[in-house]
Amino acid sequence: MAALPSTPIKLDNCDITELLPHRGDMLMIDRLLSATATVGRGEKTFHAGHAMVCDGKPARSLLIEMMAQTLAALASVQPGVRIRFGMLVGVERATFHADAEVGTPCYSEVIFTRGLGGFRFATGTVHQHDRLLVEVRMRCFLAEEIEGQDATP
Repeated sequence: MAALPSTPIKLDNCDITELLPHRGDMLMIDRLLSATATVGRGEKTFHAGHAMVCDGKPARSLLIEMMAQTLAALASVQPGVRIRFGMLVGVERATFHADAEVGTPCYSEVIFTRGLGGFRFATGTVHQHDRLLVEVRMRCFLAEEIEGQDATP
């Protein structure tokens, strides 16, 4: 049974590597901070040695991938759901307001707006130091199983 939209999902010691297949520099969230049926919040601190940090700034594309991975992690903690694989398939609109800084946490928030088959539509934002860095509307494909049954055509 899915959680109600505003009911928090318990995330006791949630290991992000159990929710996402990404590792190393491809893992764009360090942890999932909170989740309900429709809203997920993640955190990531980019470091100077990251492969996509140039001139002391993380590439802006990392922030979009951060939101996509937050959405995948959100889907992965839903009761009775297991995500087999997923991918960002489209960005409808991205508005960048500022660059991220290294060494300070960035916070993503994604809001699941609708789904169609394995496709998930969401809006998202990333903040750092109470500054809005980017806002986006995106589409992801998440192949999932529900209670052991393949739910994706």
